Amino acid sequence: MNHQPIFPTSYGASLAVRAGLAFGLALLCSGCLAPKSYVDPQFRRASYQNLKNIESPHRVTVGVEFQINGKREKEQESIVRRKVIRVLGATRMFAEADAAGASQAGRLEVTVNNFGSVGSAFGKELATRLTLGMVGSHVIDDYEMTVVYSRPGGAPSTKKYKHAVHTIVGAKSKPIGMEQVPRADAFDQVVEEMLLSFLRDIQSEGQL
Repeated sequence: MNHQPIFPTSYGASLAVRAGLAFGLALLCSGCLAPKSYVDPQFRRASYQNLKNIESPHRVTVGVEFQINGKREKEQESIVRRKVIRVLGATRMFAEADAAGASQAGRLEVTVNNFGSVGSAFGKELATRLTLGMVGSHVIDDYEMTVVYSRPGGAPSTKKYKHAVHTIVGAKSKPIGMEQVPRADAFDQVVEEMLLSFLRDIQSEGQL
């Protein structure tokens, strides 16, 4: 008995091959389209080991603001605040004052601004997705942290720190000298490293 092909005509066979190739390419590129994040090491200026131990943490009230291109984004601020408080607690250099001690405490104001060209990033991502990752994209999220520290009865001191997260999607080489980090951890690391730089600086200046 002769076996009859599923697609008896040459057109049907051709269509089956093309469908198989398209499906295989889609499976192959599904991984290509997964964003890969890299924290820029050139901004890493301090670590926990660079900080000197102090006898007791300084009490401060803490204000945190998050911005995108200078515009405040209130819905994200609780997340950023938790990250800031976690780093301060780990260093034991500052502790958040309670309501009763707020009037005698210092003040720490932290503003994190994520800036860059949203239109340019969108255009690159669109080109990558339309080509199923064959045209790769490299997008940089720039960050700036502004920290204002006011000691009780003292003048405020303002410092600024920059950082960046590189995101690669599709067929694009990773940034030279950078190691991939989980996407969810990239922003945490950026906030941590900028804040550690601030803490090291004010400690070296004798403000703590």
